[in-house]
Amino acid sequence: GEVSTQGVEIEFLARPLDDWTISGGVTYTDATIDDYPNGNCSGGQRFRGECPNNFQDLSGGDLPYIPKWKLNLSTDYTIQLEDAPFDVILGANLRAQDDVLYELSQDDYTRQDAYSIVDIRTVLAGKREGYRVTAFVKNLFDTNYASLIYANPAPLLAHGYIQYVPKYANRTVGIEVRYDF
Repeated sequence: GEVSTQGVEIEFLARPLDDWTISGGVTYTDATIDDYPNGNCSGGQRFRGECPNNFQDLSGGDLPYIPKWKLNLSTDYTIQLEDAPFDVILGANLRAQDDVLYELSQDDYTRQDAYSIVDIRTVLAGKREGYRVTAFVKNLFDTNYASLIYANPAPLLAHGYIQYVPKYANRTVGIEVRYDF
């Protein structure tokens, strides 16, 4: 088979004010299967009768694991407290991506829809000592997503699919204490 990939990635870092930073990037990737006439079929496709000969022409399909668009933005604003032993840092992250296919077989049941994740945080950062106390909310809007989806082999579970759900695929609230010495 033959594949081709091309794209562009743009990253930036800005400091609009002394205490405010913004960084991020955007990526566009065009990744396609140019020629693969005897490609594999997933267990789900075989179960549904979509691959009667156990092979299919994957030419023109998408390469797996590669969303066309990805975006990430991060911002931190530091509030300097003159009389306190720490500063306060307010921050947020946004990451978003286009839908992504997780199997070379082009099985649409292994496609993760596009999603966006927002994380927020408040940090107490020691000025002299190396400590940080961070209160955070990961996945603020509780957007559920999978980091991998694949079809189970038919002998194990016909037409079954397995999804790997990452740690922060559900809203998570916490406090992290860190001390560097």
